[in-house]
Amino acid sequence: MGLYRNLGVNFALLSVFDKLGVDVEIYFNKYSIDIDRALINRFKIDLDYKNVYIDLDDTIIFNNSVNVWAIAFLYQCINKGIKVHLLSRHDGDIKKILQDHRLENIFDSVTCLDKTKEKADYITEPSSIFIDDSFAERQRVSRKLGIPTFDTNSIESLIDWKC
Repeated sequence: MGLYRNLGVNFALLSVFDKLGVDVEIYFNKYSIDIDRALINRFKIDLDYKNVYIDLDDTIIFNNSVNVWAIAFLYQCINKGIKVHLLSRHDGDIKKILQDHRLENIFDSVTCLDKTKEKADYITEPSSIFIDDSFAERQRVSRKLGIPTFDTNSIESLIDWKC
């Protein structure tokens, strides 16, 4: 049923229409599609936060492509009213890279730091979490602020599948 639903045929709805005596015409898309029913990880995490601080290079953008898990999580935050703050040491024009990747309007704040500044010093909002690909950066933030920190491979634990 899941395969045919993604081809445009909803068997459950067709059953309702059949029971109601509604005439229907079945139309489905004519493309090849396979289904893989492998298990995926879904988490329920006991965290309450109002702010997300996240890195840009190698976190949101990796190999010149947008990390779709990061963006899904950030839009989940936006939908829930959680503030999203970008903290970056990006060398180039940060506004341009955000525009080039269509990311210019998703952040509540954008802070571009020089190489000598600590990201922990710019995490000022209470009830925050921090996401960065750098272990050393996460460690410094955790030690200084005691807030939860996440690597890019841990973003999946923050996705709320009930949304």
